[in-house]
Amino acid sequence: MTETKQKSGVVQKLMQLAGVVREPRTIPSHLMQAFIRIWRTKGGSWYGIGYLLTFVYLEVRMLAEDFTEADGFFDFLINQIPELLFRWFTESIMNMVTAFMWPYKLIELLGVAIGVMILIGIHYAFELLLRPAAESRFPELKADRERKAAKKKEKEAYKQETKAHKHAQKKATKRSS
Repeated sequence: MTETKQKSGVVQKLMQLAGVVREPRTIPSHLMQAFIRIWRTKGGSWYGIGYLLTFVYLEVRMLAEDFTEADGFFDFLINQIPELLFRWFTESIMNMVTAFMWPYKLIELLGVAIGVMILIGIHYAFELLLRPAAESRFPELKADRERKAAKKKEKEAYKQETKAHKHAQKKATKRSS
């Protein structure tokens, strides 16, 4: 990524933050956009929803624990912020790793049979109920899925073409020997 693109991305994020500060009522829409962006980066499927929910839960729990350890709100802001920034960064990375493993954690918690059945149920519930609703509300999700499917189809066609070409070469080599 070029330095100009990085700067424009940072400037864009700062402008968004400034907009949120000026208009606090826009916080829910900004959060929804951030959640959708994260979900899309994790595949835009039921796994991505599980990742997102796990990550948000872990982050909220971490902030709540930090807040309850403080003597009050101002103590939290003044004394905890420097420590919080460094610790929060490392704990957020740990939360990301844990969130990536959410299916394993579910199976570990509930046992293999029940955990797998719940994962299968989540998959079908997502495909039949949540995906259509999400794609009707956020068309970019459908476009992402269709783009991925086209790319996969293109990749498969290339594999088949390469395989056929190798087979033809092999046949030609056998004839010439």
